[in-house]
Amino acid sequence: MGRNKNFSTLHTVLCATGGGAYKFEEDFRTIGDLQLHKLDELDCLVKGLLYIDSVSFNGQAECYYFENASEPERCQKMPFNLDDPYPLLVVNIGSGVSILAVHSKDNYKRVTGTSLGGGTFLGLCSLLTGCESFEEALE
Repeated sequence: MGRNKNFSTLHTVLCATGGGAYKFEEDFRTIGDLQLHKLDELDCLVKGLLYIDSVSFNGQAECYYFENASEPERCQKMPFNLDDPYPLLVVNIGSGVSILAVHSKDNYKRVTGTSLGGGTFLGLCSLLTGCESFEEALE
């Protein structure tokens, strides 16, 4: 798609994180005529979380929690203020799971995690039930 839309005439460098940045780097270079600028995934995660908290969308906070989550009739979405959140735990769930202890925007450590995550869940559900999407797997 990027090649068909002539993306490389607009940009020559694409920022990327994670294993795919290494796995598909050659494809981006040869097929898409793009260079990848590889960044640390966890560094981008922590800085991105703090950035999202600093902006809003249509006046609404993007970081929130659910108050009274176990009581559907009283459950409500509440803004979560990250002005001084440290220390905090960040749990990133994707194809795998990483749990980070964050002490400041530049001081964090991955404390644990697993390579099993959403990708494994969706794959098993697809094999067992024939579902084709995450939403179908949840049903």
